[in-house]
Amino acid sequence: MGLIGTVLEFLRTTVDDVPVTDIKVDPGGGPNLTGELFQGAGDDARALPTDRVHLVEIPGTGRYIAIGFLDPVNEPTALEGERRLYSRDADGVIQVTIRLTNDGFVHLAEDDPAEFIPRDDRLQAQLDDIKASIDDLQDAHDNHIHITSAVTGGGGTAGVIQAPVKVTTVPYEVGDTATDKVKGT
Repeated sequence: MGLIGTVLEFLRTTVDDVPVTDIKVDPGGGPNLTGELFQGAGDDARALPTDRVHLVEIPGTGRYIAIGFLDPVNEPTALEGERRLYSRDADGVIQVTIRLTNDGFVHLAEDDPAEFIPRDDRLQAQLDDIKASIDDLQDAHDNHIHITSAVTGGGGTAGVIQAPVKVTTVPYEVGDTATDKVKGT
């Protein structure tokens, strides 16, 4: 036999040197009850105040164990065969959702699960944006315009120099400098 109550408080403590979580519960009539929380191994979840908790009395002990919670605010959306995990802020608003889908995928989403966009799609969109920016830079580089008269001493017409342009270096010898050809003021 069990009962359902409202979570009032989480109490982290130890029993026989084992860390446990006790939950203070308002059963909706009579004195508040405390039950030790039992979750699956590897699960560490903490319900919010106002969540509902299922308590089961341990026969002959007068003690209770908490075996599950119910979020009374957020609608369940997992499809048949799926597993959905989510975290909530203090107001019960979903912050992050992990969905193990019935077609073999794992999705991670932020915010409202109704706005569910798999993170891999977001990442692909960001990569596409980066690639488009790189392509724009490459195009601008490949098609930039130089004034050829400055480069060749020609007649001042504009021309396109296709990239990549290999720049060759010529050794500079100080003795080759002709100072008599430098105009002064």
